[in-house]
Amino acid sequence: MRPSGSLLSARSLGILFATLDDTFDPDKVVITGDGIAVTELGSTGCVAAISQYRNPANGPVTIDVEPFEFTERARAGAILAIRSYLAYGTHLIPTAPAAWTAGKADSEARPARSALASELRGRSA
Repeated sequence: MRPSGSLLSARSLGILFATLDDTFDPDKVVITGDGIAVTELGSTGCVAAISQYRNPANGPVTIDVEPFEFTERARAGAILAIRSYLAYGTHLIPTAPAAWTAGKADSEARPARSALASELRGRSA
């Protein structure tokens, strides 16, 4: 039986946390935004993945869950839109990252994105 989406997301967040901890060895990690819901819904899967994948030789790290107010999230979204506009001009949102499409038109990029998503799902199963 495959785990539900929230459990899989929580496990993935735990693996990401463990990887970042092993790579950068931070003193504190702040989880915010959409990560809060994932962490709360699948806390056991997240903690289990951290325990399984984190290098025990690393020192202690604090995990801080910080909810932001809507205005702060809206401000961050506006900043991203402005940065995208400044970087790409009138093309506010690129159709897909270049690494996914390798210069293909958008109609050809969709199957490439679907193939990548399928491959990632297969690895986490």
